[in-house]
Amino acid sequence: MNNAPELTSFRYSADFDVKFANWITKKSAQTLEKLGYHGKGSKCLKDFLFDDDGQVIVYPRLRDLCAIDFSDDKPELTTDRSIVPFPALQRLEMHSSCVFKDDTLFRGFDGTLTSLDISLHRGFVDIFRKYEVFSQGTHSNVIHVNVALDNRHGLKLPAGEFAEAAFGLVSPATQSLTINDFIPYQHIKGVIPTCPHLENIQILLLKNTELTVLEVLDIFKYIPHVTDFGCRFRGIDSELAAIQDKLIPSHLGTQYSQLISRLKCWHA
Repeated sequence: MNNAPELTSFRYSADFDVKFANWITKKSAQTLEKLGYHGKGSKCLKDFLFDDDGQVIVYPRLRDLCAIDFSDDKPELTTDRSIVPFPALQRLEMHSSCVFKDDTLFRGFDGTLTSLDISLHRGFVDIFRKYEVFSQGTHSNVIHVNVALDNRHGLKLPAGEFAEAAFGLVSPATQSLTINDFIPYQHIKGVIPTCPHLENIQILLLKNTELTVLEVLDIFKYIPHVTDFGCRFRGIDSELAAIQDKLIPSHLGTQYSQLISRLKCWHA
């Protein structure tokens, strides 16, 4: 098999022969632009990140990496910070219970990444903090952020910390933020006043989060340019009636009208 193809795109799951898949991946390291796998618990991360001598493999053209359900237990990654495995990465999708010892996987694509889709857990957040991954100003080109909460392996983040980590992924270029898991309003309200770069968000989807209309209006004070919004509304009928019957201050009714007039898409 010395004449292995040098692929530009390769996607596989644990049903595929993992050793063969890793061999193909390594042989195509210089040409791959898209790589995706659904590990289903397989320990495949180290296998395609390292060669037989334990050196990090660089994928210079890789633009799209999708890694789901791999479960390496604290893989021994490199401490040589000059090595960047994915220098051209533009899209990262990662949903894994893996706990890393360092930031090798996340290193070096801060200036190229435009789309991030990730399930956050304690292991990821601890690495992000320690190595300032996705810290302010280091991921300035991320336009689309999609965040979920990983509940597995006892690594679930408390609601307040999840809110802080999720909104903390927003960059100066971010136009779309989707949070797929429930965050109580008090934690959103506690976090967003301290988050920079929210002013450019145009699409805000708070899936599985219940909010009242007045809570939404309060959030929009800090995220003023949203035109596409979604959440699960609570008590909307009584609030609308209160606005119509002038049982709440009139300026809130005015704000509500402004909200309706500026939104292009409303996911209720």
